[in-house]
Amino acid sequence: MSNRADVVGELSADHRLVAELLTRIEATAPTGAEQAGPPPTGTAPTGAQDAAAGHGTASGPGPEALVALVEELSDLLLSHCTDEEEYLFPAVHEQVPDGGALVFTSLADHLAIGQYLTDLQGLVPGDPAFAPLLTGLSGAVHTHLGEEEERLFPAVRRAMAPALLTALGERLREARRATADRPTGSESGPGAESAAGPGPASGSGGPDGGAPEPGPAAPQPEAHHDRTAPDHDVSDRIAPDHDAPGTATPGG
Repeated sequence: MSNRADVVGELSADHRLVAELLTRIEATAPTGAEQAGPPPTGTAPTGAQDAAAGHGTASGPGPEALVALVEELSDLLLSHCTDEEEYLFPAVHEQVPDGGALVFTSLADHLAIGQYLTDLQGLVPGDPAFAPLLTGLSGAVHTHLGEEEERLFPAVRRAMAPALLTALGERLREARRATADRPTGSESGPGAESAAGPGPASGSGGPDGGAPEPGPAAPQPEAHHDRTAPDHDVSDRIAPDHDAPGTATPGG
């Protein structure tokens, strides 16, 4: 049973929001076949072809609405993936049996999701690459949500103390409140956290019995696949470059 007060509950709530947004996007987006080109001469374009070509339809939202939904999904995924890496994965790697492998799988998902988001930047529904990339993103996200809900989160609840999960959840909420209050233009994201030092802690509680102290950074997968994240743009914001599994972390 999920408890919204702890870190798993917070991240599961994110998963539900992501799934809802994907459902709306999938109901709005034209398919690859619908984007294939104009209808044969003498036939009227379908509503989906109108949307793919950059025109709205009387029965559904136009391409601007679809782009806005994709941007909303991108923002939510960026925030969610960063928060998992900062507030959950270090503790999983330290305390959950086979936690390193579980974290590695999730980080590989983050890299793939980040690459799709980077590739979608600047595209509109009329672009030939838009529908295939959106389909790929949807598949990657659904896979990621399923893996975490079915494997990672149950393992976390079995292995980690409820008090620790609650403390991590409070840290996550505090960070989100601080981000919401931060003036526009302030530095944020994983790069800012890395410059400031190790992320939020795993392990046992701090000296005051409150939130845990910093623990070792979670490992990052090596990007040896055909969707390797570039050295810039969205995918960097999701999965900053850390040491690969098995490599000693300085100061760890």
